[in-house]
Amino acid sequence: MFKEKKLILLLLSLVTAILITGCSGDTSIVELTKDVDGPSQVIVGEESDEFTVTGKTGSTYYWEVKELSGENLGYFTNQTGSKTRFVASTDALEKDTIEIRALISNEPQEWIEIEVLGSKHENKFYKGGFHSIVATKDSSLTSDYKGYLAGGYIKDVGDLEPSPYIVKADNRGLMIHEKEYEGDGRFYDIEDIVLTGVGDRYYVIGYRRLNRDYFEPYIAKLNKKFEKVEQYTYPKPIYGDSFLKGAIGIEENVSMGITHIVAAGSYQVESGEVVPYLAKVDVETNEMETKIIPGIDGSYSSLSAIAETSQGYLAVGESDYAGTNRAFIISLDSELTQTGIVDIQDSQRLHQIKKVGDNRFVVVGEDGYVGIVDSKGSILTKLNIDSNLSFRDILVDNGDIILVGQDRSSQEGVVYKVDESTNNATLLGSYGNYLHAITKSTDGYYLLAGTSIDFYNYAVKIDPDTGQLVDRQ
Repeated sequence: MFKEKKLILLLLSLVTAILITGCSGDTSIVELTKDVDGPSQVIVGEESDEFTVTGKTGSTYYWEVKELSGENLGYFTNQTGSKTRFVASTDALEKDTIEIRALISNEPQEWIEIEVLGSKHENKFYKGGFHSIVATKDSSLTSDYKGYLAGGYIKDVGDLEPSPYIVKADNRGLMIHEKEYEGDGRFYDIEDIVLTGVGDRYYVIGYRRLNRDYFEPYIAKLNKKFEKVEQYTYPKPIYGDSFLKGAIGIEENVSMGITHIVAAGSYQVESGEVVPYLAKVDVETNEMETKIIPGIDGSYSSLSAIAETSQGYLAVGESDYAGTNRAFIISLDSELTQTGIVDIQDSQRLHQIKKVGDNRFVVVGEDGYVGIVDSKGSILTKLNIDSNLSFRDILVDNGDIILVGQDRSSQEGVVYKVDESTNNATLLGSYGNYLHAITKSTDGYYLLAGTSIDFYNYAVKIDPDTGQLVDRQ
């Protein structure tokens, strides 16, 4: 999508991870003008979703597309009705955007700009990038919505800092809702959670700028329109940049579903050292517990991701021990107290951890590192696929471990498939400049999110077997 930024700015300075609760029944139909509802995007060669005259009632209706002499940008399926669909031509696709309007009782209405998308599922939004993506669905009595939500950041030319950005799309990649948040920061992590009897709630976890000098850890609860419902901040003084970077939803009572959000990051203490930091929020009472993890060697230690185990948690991160970066895994009990630490000698930093089976977790990071560990963080198997690879996210799919990240030598986003039983790694495909996140779509494909070659927010859907882009459907 190559369009000017026309987003609603919210007075909510926040950043990093978003944990999502529930799914809305939204569709691609929005209010385009006071008199016309319809989709803001159409797919080349396909009948669009329906455009409807909703304001004035007329004796006649007529729809037209703005064309220059000799152009053929497409056609309306019901050009003289109050409801119609539009089929865009390949000429329209080359223009990126077209303009349509309705004539009501022969009175022309305002022109409406519509974006034309290609037939393959590959989306670009604004200058910036995505760090997170989650598949969403709502099979309620009033909706059968299925799609995804992606979080990241926008950074226009001239901006000193990025600002958080979130977008919701359906399974075709047609935009449903988007929002830019005012202030410095970015989203990193998304998880779809359901709060029984409450409805849609989105937990935004990360950091925000406290003043011109420091960022602070930050968690906010948003409703399905991305409006702030609650916010949580670290209760103690902030002495320097402090962040939350990865989060999970956990079930302390299985019958109640997700009961808590646990997030991991870093906190700068008064001495100037940066130490691992954890926050835990009760989604029902809105109470927040926080904890600093002392005793990690080095002046800088940070956590990037966390996973739940049968004994508590495992968290991964990095430290600058003895002047060089090293990766580590710490084990924690259910009260977030550290019970152990494992140094990783084959990677400078670890970015992600996911459960792969009973008492087995996969960890990934820099230097092409992939490790299988037990619930205490002890290494069971490991491999370094290529020293130029940086892996950022993991999907465990039917025994396969799917990884996304970047090949620094080619500056391309990459998708790898690892067979845990043989440790064989296969390149599944290359997309964009950097891939930060992966999830499985509700229709069985892989959704990838990151930054495009030309540094836009980027989301694609690929076939799990071939690694090729799939058609919008």
